[in-house]
Amino acid sequence: MRKTGLEGFLVRYGEEVVAGLNEINSDTTLNHRKLRAVGERVSGFVKGDFGPRTRDGYRWYERLDFDLGSGRVAVLFPWCYDAHDIESIQDRSINVYGDKGVLIGEVEELLGEIMREIGSGG
Repeated sequence: MRKTGLEGFLVRYGEEVVAGLNEINSDTTLNHRKLRAVGERVSGFVKGDFGPRTRDGYRWYERLDFDLGSGRVAVLFPWCYDAHDIESIQDRSINVYGDKGVLIGEVEELLGEIMREIGSGG
């Protein structure tokens, strides 16, 4: 995972937290509409955003924001090299950012819910 920062968030969760979501995301074709639909079915969904940038200048494919009991979390989905190529892979890991008070268990639960929604057909 590349070290990046997202304005407004103090915590970036490590690769071990997003490994399962990376795996299911790389095996699934999700466009913006499908990602937003996944977000809307997950508890605490606030909004989606196309093309947000992190401090390293990278422009992400999609950002989904969630309000959890202890704060806000942003899940950033990367671009694929070629969405029409079945052999295509993500060009970087999904990144997850949170407010300082968000507990790791809440983040893991949120990502599990996202994975279940993606796995059910997006």
